[in-house]
Amino acid sequence: MALRELLTSSQREALEAVPLDRPGLLEHDVLSDQDLSLIRRRRGAQNRLGLAVQLALLRYPGRALLPGETPPTELLTFVARQLGLSAGVWTSYAGRDETRREHLAELQLHFGLRSFGIGHYRSLATWLMPTALQTNHGVVLVRAAIEVLRRRSVVVPRLAVLERLCAEVIVRSERQMFETLTTSLSDGQRHERQIGRIERSLFVLEWMKDPELRRRIQVGLDKGEARNALARAVFFNRQGDLRDRSFENQRYHVSGLNLIVAPSHSGIPCIWNVPSSRCVSTASLLMTSP
Repeated sequence: MALRELLTSSQREALEAVPLDRPGLLEHDVLSDQDLSLIRRRRGAQNRLGLAVQLALLRYPGRALLPGETPPTELLTFVARQLGLSAGVWTSYAGRDETRREHLAELQLHFGLRSFGIGHYRSLATWLMPTALQTNHGVVLVRAAIEVLRRRSVVVPRLAVLERLCAEVIVRSERQMFETLTTSLSDGQRHERQIGRIERSLFVLEWMKDPELRRRIQVGLDKGEARNALARAVFFNRQGDLRDRSFENQRYHVSGLNLIVAPSHSGIPCIWNVPSSRCVSTASLLMTSP
């Protein structure tokens, strides 16, 4: 079964983005003396720049350079200047996929970075479960996964992998919550629950194939929303609170609300006398049902 997509395109871009402003470059991409010592052992300007750029990406956002990927010009220029090189030498490095893999393995070994594997997948799913029980927002879970992988010195995998993992965690958390809520049900209640599932499935199938049923349902939903909007406007005067302090007056107010909303919602004009020491309000409302 295909899992639902958790992220929008803009969320994916934000999670994969490399900081390109000067403060971001200074925070994440400044090479230390130890970094420069390692990089300068490579022969060829393109290899030195390629190794340095891979190191920058591994540190932030924490992922590896993808095959055929060209990093942003701002990043290439910033790193190249620290090496006394031209960013243009990148073109000689970009097409050498074997060299890219060799450099990635060397950097992981040197800095103690681990590749993301099935063990990390399972442990990360377990770690995310408490968060998934509190929220089912995909971007929150994916961001949390990326942050914990960085702390654990694990190379962040492709975003599609994390998106699938988080989708699975959300499904598990929903099942766990459902089982927790239904644990105390009796056998009869469980049987009724199964019948309810079947009835809902049959109704959904009928709804999908019957345009007239969908239209009637939409009319009913629109009608209910209109009634609620009218009730809020009449009862609260759009102020969101009750003005009557005594329980008796509040109950009288609610009764009057039904008298004005129910007939007017059916398209029948009505007059509502509101008890007041100073005035009597007269309302005449007309709403035509779809």
